[in-house]
Amino acid sequence: MALKEQIRHMETVVKEEHDNEMDVDNFLEIVQKYTRINQLTPAILREFIHHIVVHHRETVFKETIQRVEIHFNFIGEVTLPNHEERLRLLKSFGKEKREQIA
Repeated sequence: MALKEQIRHMETVVKEEHDNEMDVDNFLEIVQKYTRINQLTPAILREFIHHIVVHHRETVFKETIQRVEIHFNFIGEVTLPNHEERLRLLKSFGKEKREQIA
């Protein structure tokens, strides 16, 4: 009995992974369609963005913060790194290659 349940669970996992692959493929088709745009239009935004959630502003340590979530079609929400994480990533970008050359 437990083996049948495991088989059903694994079939569900495989189906979800297959659906995710199809979603990524659909998103990449849109990206390829708009690789060289000169102007961002409402029609293009509608193809990429499913919905946007704007949260209430908050004041934390005398700094006003307002979180915005952008949910893209086919792939969902994309979380961008904060300022400190971006600086760290930029600083380490290509560091491995530079170390290999040296």
